Amino acid sequence: RQQQQQQRQQQQQQQQDAQVSAAAGFWPHAAIADGRLPADFVPLLSGYYDRVLALGFKLLRLVALALALEGDYFDGRFDRTMNVLSAIRYFPRKSDARRGVFGCGAHTDYGMLTLLAVHGEPGLQIFKPAREASADGDDGHWVDVPVLEDAFVVNAGEMLKRWSNDRFVACLHRVVNASGRERYSIPFFFDPNMDCTVAPLPTCVSTERPARYGPTTYGEYLAYRYKLTGETHEEEERQPPR
Repeated sequence: RQQQQQQRQQQQQQQQDAQVSAAAGFWPHAAIADGRLPADFVPLLSGYYDRVLALGFKLLRLVALALALEGDYFDGRFDRTMNVLSAIRYFPRKSDARRGVFGCGAHTDYGMLTLLAVHGEPGLQIFKPAREASADGDDGHWVDVPVLEDAFVVNAGEMLKRWSNDRFVACLHRVVNASGRERYSIPFFFDPNMDCTVAPLPTCVSTERPARYGPTTYGEYLAYRYKLTGETHEEEERQPPR
């Protein structure tokens, strides 16, 4: 068992090295050269990626144990992943939810886990559904996520929702800039292999709680969601201006 764990660690390191190599041509070298970004930008961000990836695997083990599985259950499903680390700058512009002006519109994340580091400024909101249907059509409300020092915000994604048969819920969230100040966030999207089959786990299915989803692969699901996003955008483009 120890040998298998060492092999998985080696595979994870090889995958990480391959991702760093593939990304080498996409670093903003011009911005580093002219001083718009610090000289140590590449090693700084690469080092951060290494650490947050390691944290993702630790959380993955906790998720497996929470679902009554062996701690290494997901390891072979995350050895050829397409993880994404995004460094996002939100413009210093106030949001107006009533007019549909947001820093980022409401959405769920498509993958397994999102680990979010935020620099100081609030703005992230999650949707808290109502416990019971309301006669006036109120299905819930938005809640501000507090900014905590030296902490991550962790979102469950659609793949964890499907694997857990809704025991973990993909959190609907958005960004609302109430201050009008500049805001930075660095989300790390920790996702399974593209060809990995995702279906409700046996430990999450019972007579009282039958499977709510059919099997799919992460790649198939991702293509499906991107297609929906494109169709929605095309429909909005066809709408006359308000």
